[in-house]
Amino acid sequence: MIIDFDKNTIGVQVTELTYELERARKNIKQKYIKDIIKEVLAKNITTEDKILVNIFFPAKNTKKPTTVKIKTVVDSVIDELQKFTTDISKELSFGKISIQQAKEGQLYVPCAGNIGFDVNFDQVPRSLPFYKEVIDLIVEKKSKSKSEWLLIWSLDFWRDKHWLEKEIVDYVKKSFDSTSFKEVYFVESMDGERFFQANLKISKIK
Repeated sequence: MIIDFDKNTIGVQVTELTYELERARKNIKQKYIKDIIKEVLAKNITTEDKILVNIFFPAKNTKKPTTVKIKTVVDSVIDELQKFTTDISKELSFGKISIQQAKEGQLYVPCAGNIGFDVNFDQVPRSLPFYKEVIDLIVEKKSKSKSEWLLIWSLDFWRDKHWLEKEIVDYVKKSFDSTSFKEVYFVESMDGERFFQANLKISKIK
């Protein structure tokens, strides 16, 4: 992003504080759902009623959650769909699967015909080690940036600032002290039109 500031043109990198770890889960989720739907359509698996399939993977606090081959998941899903007569929830070798008949209304998930699919990972634990790993990833990713400024933003930091604010801010300052950025800012607020402006806070880190 390029901005004009005090008659100067400045390059600004913008990144979200908690985005790096969560993005990995989002990308994997999208790939799994896409490949599952592709295989289900190819095998012509259909149901008369609307069915919702939820797949759950355990995931540790790592950059990329451990998953299994898509064929293993697809074969398990198809096997359970072919046997489906009533709602089920069971443990499998890779995690857990639940299949249930959808209630009235739309399926707000990607679908293959009447079958909707969702993939979920364990929540990323929000702790000081979590934030430190996120910050380390941002430093690593942005270390070769040619921009003069870096703007880090978060709409979730308010959940943890009452007990982690000083430790996290100190770690951010220490981590970016030796980077090439001339200035680093942290922008925090809350999601929602009514709350964003009222809770907007900008802190200079470097």
